[in-house]
Amino acid sequence: MPEIDENQDLSLTVNFGVDKDTGGRSGIDGAEFTIYKIAGLKVNGGSADYTLEKDYQKHVVYEDDRDVTFNGMTVEESAKLASELAGEVKNGTKMTTGADGDAVFKLSRDDAGMYLVVETAKTGTAAKYETASPFLVSAPLASDGAWTYNVVVQPKTPSKPLPTPSKVSTNVAGNTALWAGIALAAAAVCVIAKATQKSEEGR
Repeated sequence: MPEIDENQDLSLTVNFGVDKDTGGRSGIDGAEFTIYKIAGLKVNGGSADYTLEKDYQKHVVYEDDRDVTFNGMTVEESAKLASELAGEVKNGTKMTTGADGDAVFKLSRDDAGMYLVVETAKTGTAAKYETASPFLVSAPLASDGAWTYNVVVQPKTPSKPLPTPSKVSTNVAGNTALWAGIALAAAAVCVIAKATQKSEEGR
């Protein structure tokens, strides 16, 4: 990987929404997301190295005594670590999604690292949907041998809002309220790469 360009603006956008049956995506407003910097990021010898922040260094080892490197981490390992960290994080930055479903976090040039994203509150349309699972994402994000500095992530959301209980007629014998289950995808988040920098070869 090339060195991180400190002259590039850095941002992380959480796009919270649902896919429309007719195509496209409908944003969900009112979802408060909080991001927490879990590890710093530096490039050493062409390799991306993450160093856990002091508050989270107790997580450097898993049960099999492997160091947490983030590089090559499986979906299961990432989800497990995100869930553990979500219970103890502090000093995060909050943003709430607008009508387009976007919560945009403008980061400084010194903020490169691994982030935990947690949905911490909900109002408006977001209150009708299940809470997104915590997840980890790097900003900037490695993509095809270059760094993406404007990172966009889409948390997985249920295909339908949570059901609203309604009155069941007592005049019809055997009337029963049935709720449809919601299938959950294996991954907690979809990452959309919006490259803002050419690779070193293109320079």
